[in-house]
Amino acid sequence: MVILGGALLVPPPPAVDKNAVVTNTVTMESSGRQCVRLSAPGQSVEFEAQAAANGAVVRYCVPDAPAGGGIDSTLSLYVKRDL
Repeated sequence: MVILGGALLVPPPPAVDKNAVVTNTVTMESSGRQCVRLSAPGQSVEFEAQAAANGAVVRYCVPDAPAGGGIDSTLSLYVKRDL
C-alpha cells in the first residue's frame, strides 16, 4: 500500500477502565482491515489486489462541518485492470 499525503489509522488502545467500552471509531468500523484518513485535496492511497478478484468494497465517510450544516466533498476511485 502506498499512502500519498494521508495517514494510516490504527485502532485505539484498550480503555484503562475495564468497564469502559470504546465504540464507533472509524478504525473499528474497518472490520480489522486497514483504514486511511485522507484530509486534504490531492491525498491518495494506492493498493494492489493480492489475487484475482471480481469486486472490491470501498467504504468512506465524510464528517460534518465543524458548525454542522453539512459539507461538500469528492471521492474519486480509479481501477487499473490488467488483462
